[in-house]
Amino acid sequence: MALSNELPVYVETYHYIQAVLDTHKNFPRDIKHTVGQEWIKRVISLPTFIVRANMFKSEREAYLTDFICEFEYCKLIVRLAGDNRWISRKQQSNLMYLEAAIGKQVTAWKNASKKRYRKREIAEDGD
Repeated sequence: MALSNELPVYVETYHYIQAVLDTHKNFPRDIKHTVGQEWIKRVISLPTFIVRANMFKSEREAYLTDFICEFEYCKLIVRLAGDNRWISRKQQSNLMYLEAAIGKQVTAWKNASKKRYRKREIAEDGD
């Protein structure tokens, strides 16, 4: 088992958190303390799901599904922030680039986990 903080998806998520923290500063004051704080809270929780998915293989799919749910919320905030001009287009495109990279990795990890689990079930049923 690889160390969680060395996984490419963990590193990308860390960069995403840094970008969110930098971007959050540009929000209007009223939005910063409502939507912005919730966004920060959720984005900071994302690495926890990666660590748990890496540690508990039997529950990996569930943790990655939880990650995807929280991540979709974060993606929605990025879209809202861009549409309402709370952030610049450059900031939005940077965040969206990171979101695409993270999303691909998590989806691939989840699908690979499903395949391994199914193969194991078939092997156990055959015994």
